[in-house]
Amino acid sequence: MTRPVTQKQKSKRVEIELRRFKALNLKVKGYSDRAIARELGVAVATAHGDVKKVLEDIARKHIEEAANLRALLNLRYESLLQTYYQPALTGDIDSAKMVVGIMERVAKINGVIPDKSLVTVDQRALKFDKPVTFQINPDFVGIDVLAKKAWGGNIEGGIPG
Repeated sequence: MTRPVTQKQKSKRVEIELRRFKALNLKVKGYSDRAIARELGVAVATAHGDVKKVLEDIARKHIEEAANLRALLNLRYESLLQTYYQPALTGDIDSAKMVVGIMERVAKINGVIPDKSLVTVDQRALKFDKPVTFQINPDFVGIDVLAKKAWGGNIEGGIPG
């Protein structure tokens, strides 16, 4: 037997729903999760979770509208990616970081990256008694070269569909 919902519980649910829709509205306007958190006075994780929850609810109820929002976000990310991609290929570290971040976000909004990590490493458990360095292999082939090989040379006009 379930207990009846109190008025206080109903009010809290309504308050949360309103906050979630405000978060979504800000996301549509182009706000980052951090900016949404600041605007709504919540943690960044809460802002992200609010947008995610509303999008999931909308996706269930309004598949077409969610697809339109996802398409809008994809267009915005594509525009940013075009700005930073070529400098990243020529060795600009800041541009490379931006490209990786953009690609990760695109993968997330399109469902390529799972919501929860399959493997988690607690960085506090790793102990290093010497500095760690990484070396980039000079023979490394970039994704652009691999894509050109896969599509027979020139992909400047886009990858064939």
